[in-house]
Amino acid sequence: MMRSGMSLLEVLLGLSLIGTVIGVSTSLYIGVITSREKTIAISEVNDSVIALQDYLNYRMSEGEIVSPTVGTQSSILEITDGGVLYTYQVVGGQLQESSTLGTVVLSPATVSVQGFSVDHLGGPGIASLEFNLEYAPGTALSSIQYQQTYVTSLR
Repeated sequence: MMRSGMSLLEVLLGLSLIGTVIGVSTSLYIGVITSREKTIAISEVNDSVIALQDYLNYRMSEGEIVSPTVGTQSSILEITDGGVLYTYQVVGGQLQESSTLGTVVLSPATVSVQGFSVDHLGGPGIASLEFNLEYAPGTALSSIQYQQTYVTSLR
């Protein structure tokens, strides 16, 4: 006798095969997206470290550190350059430069700056800087946990 159609076992095997393919595909897709997000977060933090270090190095090489005084440490950096006093401090997780010319936010909104510390080692512009950068909460990639602590001596 000839049967037309499929048996219940054949339908169940087909559905389980399709489910397995969809599950594996979804897992791979989520893995790729998570990896991409992590790469973006790392790149954003690393780019911010380089930009902040270059800018502060430039400003210290052109000016003179007023505060902190030699041999002391502070969370605020003050530099005079061309008769203008520039103040650097963290406000609301963002590194800001304030002067009579106005206030400029130096760090991007996607990166939070914490633990900004300046140790004046001596001389007109020789200092050790330490700050911690991490992906800021509330951004599109807030589930990604990445941070970097940066310590350097500049002049």
